[in-house]
Amino acid sequence: MLMPPSHVCLLAALLPPIAQAAPVASMVPPPGQVTRQDGAPQGDLEQVGPREIKLSPQVRREALTQAVPTIPLDVIQPFLSRPRVVSRTELDGAPRVVGFAQEHIAGGVGDPFYVSGMEDTDLDLDRRKFELVRAGPAYIDPETGETLGHEAIYVGQAELLRPGDPAKLVLTFAQREVQFDDRLLPDLEGEPMENFLPVPGPPMFEGRIISVLNGVSQIGLYNVVVLNKGQDAGLEPGQMLQVLQRTDLPYAMRTGSLVERPLELPLEDVGILMVFRTFDRVSYALVMRASGVIHLGDSVRSPDT
Repeated sequence: MLMPPSHVCLLAALLPPIAQAAPVASMVPPPGQVTRQDGAPQGDLEQVGPREIKLSPQVRREALTQAVPTIPLDVIQPFLSRPRVVSRTELDGAPRVVGFAQEHIAGGVGDPFYVSGMEDTDLDLDRRKFELVRAGPAYIDPETGETLGHEAIYVGQAELLRPGDPAKLVLTFAQREVQFDDRLLPDLEGEPMENFLPVPGPPMFEGRIISVLNGVSQIGLYNVVVLNKGQDAGLEPGQMLQVLQRTDLPYAMRTGSLVERPLELPLEDVGILMVFRTFDRVSYALVMRASGVIHLGDSVRSPDT
């Protein structure tokens, strides 16, 4: 199967360039010389008339026998996080951390802690493994002003030791300390991410960057950004998107006056994103290439849009 041009462009941004083959010297003997099958000169013949050989470059076509290269998960895993989007109702109804053993005010890996409200929810207590999150900011669509969901900041993994109210759990993995009022949600470990096959985003897709994880002020290579589109817009893990940026040139830079309306410059390509986690109306993407500083509000499109 041959790759469309848009696939080739994306792979060129992610994979090392392929070495070009050295030119092959012509094995055509000069006029009047005869060669044996092994290429050695045999003798000379009388040249009957002028002989001209013209060589020109040609495209060599070969069947594509290898699959399109994937991006191994272990290569980009250090830059990925476990972001999650939930509704305000889900956060408000989730079980909460209410205390720690030995009068601690926070907990780390191996520390037991207590959670209230587990029996009043639809959590599957038989699975015994859960995800701890912390209530984060709301994601607002810059185009409609609508709330798309709330960030559930990943805290760590916990295992149920004893059911009840409060229930007793132990922290088995942590990205940050467990604090009072952190929430317990079903573990998404049963939905593992696999190797990513880079493909273009949906045809005619357009979206915006609405947030960046971990509170960085300038978005660059391997930062995780939040998009205002999700599964409802056709986004899937592994899809690649272009980041486009427009700079307004103040009228003063052209005429020395601020009276006129600023000049709107064309959109310029400043980076490439790879979507790695999607929800209904929000997606998370990793910056795979950045030729400049990426900003909140920058546009994202499919490469063929």
